[in-house]
Amino acid sequence: MTKKLVALTITLGIITTLTTSAWAGGDGIGTATSTLIGTGTGTGTGSGSGSGSGTVSGTVSGTVSGTVSATPSPALVKVNNLPKYDITKLLTLFDDKYRAQNFRSMNTILPSTIIKASNTPYQFKENIKPLKNLTYTYEGKKKQLIGLLEQTQTTGFIVIKNGTIVHEEYYLGNSMTANNTSWSMVKPYLSALIGIAIQDKKINSVNDKVTKYLPELSNSAYKGVTIKQVLQMSSGAKFNEDYADPSSDVSKMIPALFFFNMPASQIVAKVTSESKPGTFKYKSVDAQVLGMLIHKTTGLQPDKYLEKKLWQPLGMESNAYWNTDMRGNDLSFGFLSATLRDFAKLGELYINDGKWGSQQIIPKQWIQESVHPDRDSLQPGVASSDFGYQYQWWYPKDNNGTEFVAIGMSGQYTYVNQLEKVVIVKTSADANFYGDSYENITAFRTIVEDLKKSKK
Repeated sequence: MTKKLVALTITLGIITTLTTSAWAGGDGIGTATSTLIGTGTGTGTGSGSGSGSGTVSGTVSGTVSGTVSATPSPALVKVNNLPKYDITKLLTLFDDKYRAQNFRSMNTILPSTIIKASNTPYQFKENIKPLKNLTYTYEGKKKQLIGLLEQTQTTGFIVIKNGTIVHEEYYLGNSMTANNTSWSMVKPYLSALIGIAIQDKKINSVNDKVTKYLPELSNSAYKGVTIKQVLQMSSGAKFNEDYADPSSDVSKMIPALFFFNMPASQIVAKVTSESKPGTFKYKSVDAQVLGMLIHKTTGLQPDKYLEKKLWQPLGMESNAYWNTDMRGNDLSFGFLSATLRDFAKLGELYINDGKWGSQQIIPKQWIQESVHPDRDSLQPGVASSDFGYQYQWWYPKDNNGTEFVAIGMSGQYTYVNQLEKVVIVKTSADANFYGDSYENITAFRTIVEDLKKSKK
């Protein structure tokens, strides 16, 4: 069964027929038909009022069921008067007509920060092998790889074996130089940066409590939660990640961040608990906490720590972009845009146990610790039907112990097979991505076997 992504229909509904069910607090919540927050008046059921110029201060209570009009705030007009991005494009972010283009243009839609290309770029060798006629068997049916690529609206596909590119193709207007958004495929970068921060003695241990470094979360779900539990998506925090549910927490985040000008950290601070820490449940808010930890302990936003510790030493060939909230804070749980060749280098680094050339960039112990589920509740068939989980990496079922994968919404994958030294990166604009994940893994494994036969 598949579900169609409807998150931006939700955003449109919140903007045009707003209710105050979105996140509240701090700077307050404005309700407006305008794409910019400002002062305004409206009628509807409920109680409460608020006024102000620029940002709204105070607390707004009650539910407004009517349509509200607003005059854009001069302060935000000034901020948004830059040609760099246009948040109104969020309204069509997932539309079939624009989705592929939007996914490679996130720095023109949302505020972002630049991660500079390496001063010493590294280029993979190339020995191209056609794969279009490759077939695989899934759920008893023989299928063609090209059919899967078309079905899942693939925008880019690269296969690297023994450090050499053996296949690379782009579709739907993408190219080798396109910076495609990662969505949650970015999460293993956070895991890697936490491991590096421990190596740098910025963090003492994964067993430390989150609030040792982030006391501002002492009244949130993260009180008493360890960094390891956050890495394993086991914080116990209450956060609904269903992108197809208009009322889910993740669906409310976009308007809260970009139309109500809330900082991401404020959303995190308001999250409450729903279960005992140690219970697995996938939720992006945990990844945002990892970004906050990196920032607090290193003094650098995740994008700058990434640039210093991974982007430069790995010889990334192109600038990348990390989208931020309206306050300039990295949206750590997703939103890294890069080329496929550069995305693939993290997989190559993990194949080599964290070593790049003569430099040990990530501790070898951290690589092994971060990709293998270390308790029963994180194993495939328990954490989810087809995958286990560890430190922001997914662990496919029927695994020989050397496979792991980063997965992002709408069909973004970085698949790593350490034993066979294969990295596969696939970017997509797949609206019906629910249920496709394990079929993609099956296809990736078939490619690995085909490469073994050809001895490339």
